[in-house]
Amino acid sequence: MKEVIPYYLKRFERIVKENHGFAVGDSVTWADFAFAVSLENFELIFGNGSLEPYPNLRALKNMVFSLPNIKAWVDKRPKTEF
Repeated sequence: MKEVIPYYLKRFERIVKENHGFAVGDSVTWADFAFAVSLENFELIFGNGSLEPYPNLRALKNMVFSLPNIKAWVDKRPKTEF
């Protein structure tokens, strides 16, 4: 785990950087939503600072959760661990 997770996070970090902040293409897609939820769960499991070495992944997650309709839903949804 200590080798596999960083390996893939580095690869995903590079992909998001190459796509100028998106998982695929040059605009928000379902892939970004899936990525953002996965990254949110990753932080819940491994701690809030666990994405610190991956600024593009953090930015992607923050961008998705800052979209007005997503933000409104997250703010009013029931609070759960996962």
